[in-house]
Amino acid sequence: MAVNLEMSTQFEAPNYLNVGKPKKMSPSPARNTQYGVGAYRLAGVCVGLMIIVQASLNIVLRLYFTSELLPPNCGNDTASHERDQLQMEKDKLQEKLSNIAEELKKPRWDLFMSSFYYVSAERKNWFDSRAECTKNGADLVIIESKEEQDFINVLRSGKSAWIGLRDQVTEGTWKWVDNTSLTTSYWWSQEPNNLNGDEDCVEIGTVPDGRPVTDSSNTWNDHSCHGSLFWICEKSFPI
Repeated sequence: MAVNLEMSTQFEAPNYLNVGKPKKMSPSPARNTQYGVGAYRLAGVCVGLMIIVQASLNIVLRLYFTSELLPPNCGNDTASHERDQLQMEKDKLQEKLSNIAEELKKPRWDLFMSSFYYVSAERKNWFDSRAECTKNGADLVIIESKEEQDFINVLRSGKSAWIGLRDQVTEGTWKWVDNTSLTTSYWWSQEPNNLNGDEDCVEIGTVPDGRPVTDSSNTWNDHSCHGSLFWICEKSFPI
């Protein structure tokens, strides 16, 4: 039985039978900010496409072997059910891939490995900033690695912005917006200090003049949640 395995440039998304969800990783940050953002975006898109191509081949081959070994007219209900299931997976993954394409068309949303990121053009307090993220199916950014921290430092282009970290429930116990505990941090020197007893939310920003810089990646500061800052949203890769 001849089977057409031709694939168009609009790749069909996979069933991920043997492909794991990518971790948020990146190459080292570029020195030039504009070039750095472009390099991160290109790296994220390339890795995402590699995963899509690999898993697309996976589902195409499964469909091929199912059709070859158990043809439609064999009267085998199990084979028919298997083909229907594969077709349903194929259709769902194609829809998810279309959603990815739509996200990439939106202004200022940048793809980095397994997430989309957005830096606001206006300032709000922490609570209103988070509300703006959730309106778009996102939340304030959760930073899980040194690579992601470096990416965010490039993406924010010098802006001080809210991230999804706070200690409002218990002072000194920092929690991300998904309620996971902070394990790795990137604080300015002498921070967090809960100045005036009212600094329960975290900004990522530039270390003030005169403050010692122990590491250029250390750009976090605890800040009053009612302060007005830009914000950074993160939305998971829709697969």
